[in-house]
Amino acid sequence: GALAFYAIALLRVAFGLALITAASASRAPRAIRVLGWVITVLGVTTAMTGLLGVDRARASIDWWLRQGHGAARLTGVLIVAPGGFVAYALAPVRVPASVAKL
Repeated sequence: GALAFYAIALLRVAFGLALITAASASRAPRAIRVLGWVITVLGVTTAMTGLLGVDRARASIDWWLRQGHGAARLTGVLIVAPGGFVAYALAPVRVPASVAKL
């Protein structure tokens, strides 16, 4: 029940704060910082759902699960795309071999 929402909320808040902390060293600091704040706010919202709306949230999840494969694929794209951006933005910058030898 609510414990699962709290666990997800904790993960979201921790990941959001990690993004905010790492943003200054990234290729896109402003975008990573904004994404970190969005994820942190979603984590707090998830915790509030655990407190106030578990039954409604379960109904929404059940509805989503009945939508079929198309909804799952669309959700996957919506998760993988920002994840790919985060991986790119936080990856170390490659130094060309010609510059590294100097």
